[in-house]
Amino acid sequence: MPPYDQRRRPRPADLTVVPQKIRSRKSAKIFWFFALCLALLFDKRTRKIAKDIHGKRNYHNPRLKALCDGLGIPPADLCSLLQDEHFGDELHPNERGAKIIAKAVFRLLPKE
Repeated sequence: MPPYDQRRRPRPADLTVVPQKIRSRKSAKIFWFFALCLALLFDKRTRKIAKDIHGKRNYHNPRLKALCDGLGIPPADLCSLLQDEHFGDELHPNERGAKIIAKAVFRLLPKE
């Protein structure tokens, strides 16, 4: 199977839809990229899922950061804040992880 970035043709226009909608509604100028972190790997299937998630994260995160930087939108880099213990499985945050995500996003919202 080809690497993730070769399976689909990148569509950079798609990446600008959310920030453009946010700006057009004069809402908070925020666009966060949720870097997928992983729980402990227990079996072969989970390792394959984890590898696929890592590949997608490694493909998308630099592009999303460049998009945010280019549009002047502060990204919430959740990957650096989350560890394995903040997840209930390979993808979904547990209660502690959800609180960390909420606090990181809240800090970036404009204060009114």
